[in-house]
Amino acid sequence: ENIDFLSEASATFAQNRGPMSTNDQGDAATLQFPPEFQNVNCLWNFEIGMILKHWLDKEQKDDDESSPANEQLLQESWNYVNAFSNYPNNEAAKDAKAATKKYENVDPFEIACLNNLCIDTVDEAFALVPSLRSKFTDALAQEELQDLLNDLNRFKNA
Repeated sequence: ENIDFLSEASATFAQNRGPMSTNDQGDAATLQFPPEFQNVNCLWNFEIGMILKHWLDKEQKDDDESSPANEQLLQESWNYVNAFSNYPNNEAAKDAKAATKKYENVDPFEIACLNNLCIDTVDEAFALVPSLRSKFTDALAQEELQDLLNDLNRFKNA
């Protein structure tokens, strides 16, 4: 089961890689992205941590071919991402991700930001993810945004 989730995250990572152009700046506040960032899946910290851990384990097993610099970089990156990983296990992360599917008016980039930045309140969400402000303009809509945040937070201590 861990392998399935890791394979899915690794496939997303591989799909997202590609040549980057410096001509198109984009604007995350309005969800206008350069071409290389369109139609890609945004990874959550937990998924990035799983990918890094996989590669770190592989580096440590392949002692003959591994480079200390690569291993150190992977370890430091994994430590950093792991510090911001919100979920205690794969199941909790998968459940949190599944819970966000019902919020169809929220872009996956916005959901990844809400998750990766550990946002708890609507005010924080508006400050850190400005594109949400135009989607959640009245009190009822803001209550829905708080429900999304609560859904994400519900699985952090699962």
